[in-house]
Amino acid sequence: MTADGEHIVGPVPNVRGFFVATGCCVGGLSISPAVGDVLAAWIVDGAPPLDLSPLSPGRFAAADQSEERLAGDCLWHYAHHYSAGR
Repeated sequence: MTADGEHIVGPVPNVRGFFVATGCCVGGLSISPAVGDVLAAWIVDGAPPLDLSPLSPGRFAAADQSEERLAGDCLWHYAHHYSAGR
């Protein structure tokens, strides 16, 4: 789980040519073929075929979070991911 409960997909800032597709839980198994296709197209074509900016690895760079806060946010998302209210 990630601190915001979303996947992390795309190039890692400041590491040329390094792409990730992570932050998935069990639900990630069902969408992994689509994520793989989109990421492969992005790597080959140099641009994503759709807007993946909400899933960017860089979205956490500006966050001013302590390790304790980060762990707490991840735990909260894990605990509530499968709740009936979702």
